Amino acid sequence: MAISARKVQNKRDGNGVLTGKPGTVYDVNIKYNAPEGKKTYSKKGFATKKEATQHEAEMKTKLANPVYTPIVASQGKQTVKEYLEEWVENHGKANLRSSTFAGYKSHIKNHILPYIGHVQLNQLAPAMLDNVSTAF
Repeated sequence: MAISARKVQNKRDGNGVLTGKPGTVYDVNIKYNAPEGKKTYSKKGFATKKEATQHEAEMKTKLANPVYTPIVASQGKQTVKEYLEEWVENHGKANLRSSTFAGYKSHIKNHILPYIGHVQLNQLAPAMLDNVSTAF
């Protein structure tokens, strides 16, 4: 089982508020095979074993069937704009909170695409990224 219990000095309740009382929390650790090799996923601090078990089941399913599979830049002559728009739609919608998703879309649109959106991924150089970071 990938769930482990540990004792803490100041346990949190179901809403994440510190209770001031010691107690037991549960951690989820999952080892899985990704396209780029073996990886580990972990999330710590579940208040109940039931919550940890539910999260473990959800993540095992999600990790076994990834929604988004990244492409290798050298496989095509894709531009930064095409890549980022595809990434944020496929990966972002599935894995990010709605506020984070909206923030990423905004940053991509306003700060990255005007500078390097037209550049092909296989032509992207570190100096170009340095220039983008100074534009913020």
